[in-house]
Amino acid sequence: VCIQFPGSDSPNKDGTMSIPLITQEQMDRDAVFYGKDSLWFTMFNEGRMPRGQGSRRVMTRQMCSKFGAFNEPVFTDANRTTIAFLDAAYRGVGGDRCVFGTLEFGVETTAGDGEHPVSAIISQSAGVKQNNQVLNLLGLKIVPIVAASNELPEDQIVKFVREQCLYLGISPADFYFDSGMRTSLVSAFARQWSAEVNPIDCGGKASERSVSNDIKTSCRDYYFNFITELWFNVRMTVETGQFRGMTDDVCEEFSVREWRIVGNNKIQVEPKEDMKMKTGRSPDLADAVAIGVHGAIRRGFRVQKLRA
Repeated sequence: VCIQFPGSDSPNKDGTMSIPLITQEQMDRDAVFYGKDSLWFTMFNEGRMPRGQGSRRVMTRQMCSKFGAFNEPVFTDANRTTIAFLDAAYRGVGGDRCVFGTLEFGVETTAGDGEHPVSAIISQSAGVKQNNQVLNLLGLKIVPIVAASNELPEDQIVKFVREQCLYLGISPADFYFDSGMRTSLVSAFARQWSAEVNPIDCGGKASERSVSNDIKTSCRDYYFNFITELWFNVRMTVETGQFRGMTDDVCEEFSVREWRIVGNNKIQVEPKEDMKMKTGRSPDLADAVAIGVHGAIRRGFRVQKLRA
């Protein structure tokens, strides 16, 4: 919900009120300096969101709605792969949440009412309907870490993840987590569960894989870092109509983060520190989902071409 206050409705247009509300003189000055069609004048004088202002958001709610990301999947059969994932945090560091989640991917079929899922529509060629793989977000949980416990935070995380995966029948080889600089967490997983888990470094360099089926450039030449690659993998999965089960809170976190062009013409998502200053919290849910989508890609999920 956006409440907009246009400067033309200001009760202080004549400047006689002793409160900091915009005046007609200030509006006239900005109109001359910035121009009435500028983003500055539109936002700060007319008090309205300019058209296209979300063009540098990694994702928008409109994008998720358009491509069916909020929909439930209609799988052809029970032949699906389930991935578990974790965005690790120890709660005491920056107030970040430790997020565990699961997703699945498989082949989506045509809906029974004659309407075709978005993934099938996008992949149609010359009138031939084609079923695509889709990815379905199953759920997210905050890992409880008790500061007063005799157990180390790493051990508490491993215990929680191991119990969840054992209950859901997910093997260690299908579990992906952000290890970052936390070598102690990697060791804890290997010691208390299995060495087959998949640690990844979200803060490292982008990979050498191609950006997409449409962009053959390597991710390392296209993205500034690995977390940018992970977030844009989610965006492309949504844009190709292959994401299902999106939730409001996850969509909100993806929608808040902006991207920019940095040195060597590479794309970089807004650093987490900047997001914390802007929103007061870290996008832990979205980070976790991005790790999960990466795990699905590693396990055989294929993002289709953006064009038909």
